[in-house]
Amino acid sequence: SRGNHCHSDAAARRSKRASERERERTPTHAASKMTEQAEVRRQWKTQFIDFLNPDGGHGPHMDAIRKMIVDKKRRVNVDLADLRNHDASNDTVLARSLLERPTELLPALHDAIADIVRTEDPKYLEPLDQVYASLSGSFGFQRVSPRELL
Repeated sequence: SRGNHCHSDAAARRSKRASERERERTPTHAASKMTEQAEVRRQWKTQFIDFLNPDGGHGPHMDAIRKMIVDKKRRVNVDLADLRNHDASNDTVLARSLLERPTELLPALHDAIADIVRTEDPKYLEPLDQVYASLSGSFGFQRVSPRELL
């Protein structure tokens, strides 16, 4: 009887794992995960907007964004030292997170820049146009080439 009990426990665990895998494949679960990812990206974007535009339209990053618009460019430089200084004074971890998870955070930074550009000059970007950030400064002890960031 004990052997049957162990066999039924193992079968129950296998069945439970199979149903969990199936649930992960369902459209509802996938949509929920996408919604969660979109919310995380929105939260990062909000923090980047606070970094880029902390003084209501003044400061070096806003000047750089305005110059990008005037020059009809699509890229603005972000110095990691500025980001680290912002982190230190605002109790955030943008610089470290950006270096550790660039595929997650760079799109949020690009979204933040695009939102600011659309506020500054609503006609500058078409709905599907993108703007980008280039990163400069010390990348710390991580030896990373620009190609490895993506």
